[in-house]
Amino acid sequence: MLLVRFLILIVLLTAASLRAESPADQAVLAAIKSPEPTVVHLWAPWCSNCQVELKAGGWTKIVNENPQVKFYFVSVWNDGQDGRALLHKFGIAE
Repeated sequence: MLLVRFLILIVLLTAASLRAESPADQAVLAAIKSPEPTVVHLWAPWCSNCQVELKAGGWTKIVNENPQVKFYFVSVWNDGQDGRALLHKFGIAE
């Protein structure tokens, strides 16, 4: 029984390590590993705090005042939508 559990664990670990990462996952991993100053902001368009940060101009000001820093806005828990329209509205996304 112990051998069966061990084999199941090996199979699960192997399967997890073989899964393909999405382009977004790859971009975040590259950003984290980058030697350049980088900010990865996890947010959601439906989040009231995130909306206030955008509407108050906080992120727009930070991004504009720090051209040497790369900013990644990663939309989470958003039913598959990326939130790009809201970032465009506030001049953050290209």
